[in-house]
Amino acid sequence: MAIRAELASRKSEEQKVEERKRLLSSHEEFTAHFFEQQQGQRFEFGPHHEVVCQTIDRVFAGEIKRLIINIPPGYSKTELAVKMFIARGFAVNPRARFIHVSYADTLALDNSLGIRDLIYSASFQDHFAVSLRADAKTKGLWKTSAGGHLRAAAAGMPITGFRAGILAEAGFTGALVVDDPLKPDDASYDDQRRFINERWHTTFKSRLAHEDVPVIVVMQRLHSDDFSGYLLRGGSGEIWDHLILPVEIKADAKYPADYTHGRPIEHGLPAGPLWKLKHTEKQIDILRRDGKTFSSQYVQDPRSSENPAFPTEHFYPYEVRPRTLNIGIIVDPSEGANTKSDRTAMAVIGIDANANKYLLDGYCHRMSLSQRWENLRTLWQRWSRMPGVRSVDVGYEKYGMQSDLSYIRERQEVDGPHFPIAEINWPKSGGHAKEDRIQRLEPDFKAARFFLPGVVFRQEEGGDCYWTGEEHGITYRRVMGKTTAQKRMEETGEGWRNAQPIKRRDENGQIYDVTAVLMDELKDFPNAVHDDMSDAVSRIYDLATVPASMAEHNEVAALNAMLTEE
Repeated sequence: MAIRAELASRKSEEQKVEERKRLLSSHEEFTAHFFEQQQGQRFEFGPHHEVVCQTIDRVFAGEIKRLIINIPPGYSKTELAVKMFIARGFAVNPRARFIHVSYADTLALDNSLGIRDLIYSASFQDHFAVSLRADAKTKGLWKTSAGGHLRAAAAGMPITGFRAGILAEAGFTGALVVDDPLKPDDASYDDQRRFINERWHTTFKSRLAHEDVPVIVVMQRLHSDDFSGYLLRGGSGEIWDHLILPVEIKADAKYPADYTHGRPIEHGLPAGPLWKLKHTEKQIDILRRDGKTFSSQYVQDPRSSENPAFPTEHFYPYEVRPRTLNIGIIVDPSEGANTKSDRTAMAVIGIDANANKYLLDGYCHRMSLSQRWENLRTLWQRWSRMPGVRSVDVGYEKYGMQSDLSYIRERQEVDGPHFPIAEINWPKSGGHAKEDRIQRLEPDFKAARFFLPGVVFRQEEGGDCYWTGEEHGITYRRVMGKTTAQKRMEETGEGWRNAQPIKRRDENGQIYDVTAVLMDELKDFPNAVHDDMSDAVSRIYDLATVPASMAEHNEVAALNAMLTEE
């Protein structure tokens, strides 16, 4: 009897060893076992869960050091990539050291409590010898008896004094886990996005014990310039393995070309709903009704709105501008209430007799105060002397105006010329104020009352190009010679009316085209990476520039029709 009992005990221990090996070698097995033990119900695995689990297995194996997972809300990202990942990490190495951040302190602390409770559970203790220190009572920081720890906090809070991972120790030693670092309501605020993005350099990066400590960023997309977008376009300077899981898998989906620092992970999932148990095709169709939320949080592509505010087919080129225009020059130093300077945008807009508007000139790059004055002076002199221009009004964004104006007035006295500058103000403030301003452009674009130069400079095309706005994007064709309308203007001595590409050099000496910048911003509105130029252009409605005389409208329409026919 004693021998039989000993054999049974030995067999049971052997089974436990095998089970421990199985749980530690597979994130899917680990999650299935402990979720059921902790929640009292099975974890309902979908195909995408298997992909996430396999990806996390590669993190534990040391194959992936920098990982971004973009996935819709409610698709188990926190359970798999935060709670179970960290709990499994302590099972692998009780000395492991983790830092976990989320946009809200309460969320990070709740995750910390869930992980701690799991480690305390009888099932976990029956498999793994991980004990917590007697003083491990605070949710924001607790430690294992072996020297490991979990520090949990809001993404914007201080986490100094703690490290993720261990220096000079082989194997898995912990990780930095970032779960939804940006609050959805803050996504429209430039300052909030910039603050979270800069946390990588100011805080997160320095908290890694060494460069090979894994970092997992798991989040729903909120904006083109959110934390994921910032990292994928090279904000950290590192390559990130990138798992994109939209609510609906598209067979023809292409990886975004501007994700220069992203390395896409092939998921191999079939076309259709990502997880039918969560969202069927009919339910996905309902989600589409909120285009902005759907494209960002569910499609994981903030720029892919199915109902864009500025469809590219509403971008209308002009080949010849009217003979008579009144001009508005708008300057937006883009400082806002923040002391950090972004791109300065200057837009020159012409208004004809019928109140149609024409983008004529401008700049959009970072400038010093002296450069702002020089560029503004250049624009004023150029357009005040231009044939057919009856008046030139200048408007300056209120933020930054007082400090700028003192310098500008001083330079006007020294260098000349003198011209009045009106203050442009907007009664609202906050993250949506800029969106509301830009939205004012939509009726004019939709009604074909706002025109853009029909020629743009395209580096990728090798030079100047004509363009056409179509339903699914913008098509370009190289400029191979003058058009009929251009030739007619030159024959009549009015070549100055022909549209020209607005080519400029930025602060790094790189050539860019102002029209292309504006179109890129508008087609991705309100989730474009930048919106400086579109915001400046929208300020034409705040400037008291009136339409020119009623002459030439029909002539201009006929001349520009030639471009369409050619």
